[in-house]
Amino acid sequence: MNSFIEKIAGGGGRKIPSLDGLRALSIALVLIGHLAGTRNFPLGSAALGAFDLNFGNLGVRVFFVISGFLITSLLMDELSKTGTISLKQFYLRRTFRIFPPFYVFLAAILLLALTGILSVPWKDFVTAATYTMNFIGDRGWSLGHLWSLAVEEQFYLLWPFVLASLGLRSAMRAAAFVVVVSPLVRIGLAYAMPSQLNTIGNSFYTIADPLAVGCLLAGSGRRLTANLRYQEFLRSPWIHALGASIIVVNALPWTKLNFLIFQSYVNIAIAVCLDSVVRYPNTRSGYILNLGPVRAIGVLSYSLYLWQQLFVDRNGTFWWNTFPANLVLAIAAAIVSFFFVERPTLALRKRVESHIRNSENG
Repeated sequence: MNSFIEKIAGGGGRKIPSLDGLRALSIALVLIGHLAGTRNFPLGSAALGAFDLNFGNLGVRVFFVISGFLITSLLMDELSKTGTISLKQFYLRRTFRIFPPFYVFLAAILLLALTGILSVPWKDFVTAATYTMNFIGDRGWSLGHLWSLAVEEQFYLLWPFVLASLGLRSAMRAAAFVVVVSPLVRIGLAYAMPSQLNTIGNSFYTIADPLAVGCLLAGSGRRLTANLRYQEFLRSPWIHALGASIIVVNALPWTKLNFLIFQSYVNIAIAVCLDSVVRYPNTRSGYILNLGPVRAIGVLSYSLYLWQQLFVDRNGTFWWNTFPANLVLAIAAAIVSFFFVERPTLALRKRVESHIRNSENG
């Protein structure tokens, strides 16, 4: 069993301490948010209504901060080593990483819809396949979670181009601008277009700030390293209080004050906690996040994110929507996706990249 876990945990590719563990935390929050209210789950629908901590939203927000941090770190490394950023190579890597598991999942849902097992609106297939799901508010359950993948894809499309075109300093200013303006966009839409309330926090221009905060964290690394008070805080017990405050503030109702202030607080607090466990992985929190089983869940997080929606459905009537079968089947589907889709396409990507390099050098 341990060797199987390590086989998964070792498949995460480039290693930044604690990132796989943070991905595990993210997907765990999403799963808890979705499991609540499913049949036989300890936290039933009545308790959910009285005690909703909005874990699903928090998990996605953590994913976004991680993504901004990781992608910017990778691009900065490339810029430092080569003096440039190859957009062609970046989009090639993202295509091999994101597309195959996603379209396999989408094809499976399509098959279930065509056979009448699931009822899925056709517009959901169109918006999912084109990564525009985040711009519609009326979504079915089976594909509805793909709004967050659409946000990620839009970020992948825009941010490397901005960084390559403007340079690091100007790109960081652009990211800071997004952090400042996104809350104003949310509050502006809430007042001016109340009909769009159900897209606030989904549409790219209302949820770009956690991604931008992650970008700023990566771009400010040297400056933050030199700030001794900040480094002392990262190692202090106060970092745990900050983590607890994230849960409390995230659970506050989605009022206009939340749109304007609280979401920004959560984004920044997540980034600080991320910085703490990445810089100091030997702390208690860092130790837990870097355990083999935790890292394995983080490596599986993308496939688990895709497939959990099929099984973890509180309105589902099938036996596979019942806890704990839904959780076991979601994990099993993620493992199958990882070994039979993700790993083979990663190996293919490496061969394609090698062929491109040989062609360019030859």
